[in-house]
Amino acid sequence: MSLRILRLELRRSAAPFAALAAAAAAALAVATYGGSASVLVGDGRSQLLVLIPVLLGLGAWQARRDRRSRTDELLAATPRPSGVRRTTLAAALGIGAALGFGVPLIAAMIHAWLTGVYVPAWMVPALVATLVHPIAAVWLGLAVGRLMPWVVTPPLLVVGGFLGLVTLTVFTDPEGDADGRYPSAWLLAPGSSEGINAFERLTPPVLTAQVVWAVALAAASLLLFVPTRHLRGLAAVPIAAGLGGTLALLPPHLSAGVALDDGAIEEVCTSDAPRVCARRGAPLLLPYLVEPGREVLAVLRERLPQAPARVVAIYYGNDSQPGLPAPDPSVLHAEVYTDEAGRIEMTRDELTWTLLMGAGTLACPDVAPTEWERYATARVVAAAWLLGERPYAPESLDEDLGWVPPASVTHPVYDALRSLPRDEQRTRVAALREAELGCAEGDRLGLLLGDGA
Repeated sequence: MSLRILRLELRRSAAPFAALAAAAAAALAVATYGGSASVLVGDGRSQLLVLIPVLLGLGAWQARRDRRSRTDELLAATPRPSGVRRTTLAAALGIGAALGFGVPLIAAMIHAWLTGVYVPAWMVPALVATLVHPIAAVWLGLAVGRLMPWVVTPPLLVVGGFLGLVTLTVFTDPEGDADGRYPSAWLLAPGSSEGINAFERLTPPVLTAQVVWAVALAAASLLLFVPTRHLRGLAAVPIAAGLGGTLALLPPHLSAGVALDDGAIEEVCTSDAPRVCARRGAPLLLPYLVEPGREVLAVLRERLPQAPARVVAIYYGNDSQPGLPAPDPSVLHAEVYTDEAGRIEMTRDELTWTLLMGAGTLACPDVAPTEWERYATARVVAAAWLLGERPYAPESLDEDLGWVPPASVTHPVYDALRSLPRDEQRTRVAALREAELGCAEGDRLGLLLGDGA
């Protein structure tokens, strides 16, 4: 393969278009990843759902070049082997797709590492497996275009590839798999970002299987395009080897291939007091949480006898959870709703109210549905008492906070609590906080207003 001819192919083939399409997909991932290196790779894998069909079509269109220019018979008569020409063309398109997709992702990851963001070592094989898929896609397009050099082949590949990947995603998505026994083969799907998010990681055997399978697909696609008709059967060799390797490496169920990333769930705290802490895998959260968290700590110190001394964020939303923390009177656990990138999805007022619910406690998990309204009312009224203002109506808050009872219920309870002597108000709210910390049995509304509430 001549370097001069490779340079010509890089300029005059579809390689620049493949690089442009791949760079656009990678730029979308970089624009939405939110500073977390693992989320960056997960978003990059999600973008493959759109990028792969485009690259399939580009490869098929490029494979028709000789037929379009009516030079196929002329080139077949030249002394230069046709396999060398096809190898050079495949190398050009593969380089374009890999560089276009890889440069923005790698640059963003290096930037994250230089700015102190957590970049785990397992990101390297995950990124390698992600970058091989665009190469395999454009090579498979070349192979299909050579086998079926028709005008309709490129658009059919684009549409068919997109519909096929979306169908695979919709009908094999493990979301909602309660028992964790979903087949682990889902982890090999090109667009699957399962196990690659702010707090999860894939196990080393799964990462190895992903790399092996991606390389097998790329090798098989290349063997379908480059050799003569009689040698195309060699494409079955890397597929069989890759399939055997992945089956040996993958665990029987998906849940066994995904684990919490110990480095990502490590707490990172402010250096000055009062300390506010977040998980290392959500770098965008801590700066947002510091000011409102400290304000809430000041409110609790001013109005309750035993107030917490620091804030620690826990997460709700699309990110995996390291588990609910054990009750600790010295810690204010902040229930923070985040998106997949770890960005906060709450307004300042919503965050303040959430921090003060139940006098600064997490809701107990086993409240009976018949008792929920009274229980939630007591928690909301305790927060309102600490803030010194009537509770918000549910319609003024985000729908994720839909457990807030209506104002027609909370306002009378708030007024009744405020009608008690000042010291009595404080004693009852403090008693509610103590009961919530230990999830003690009993009627919270009765505890707040008296047994006749």
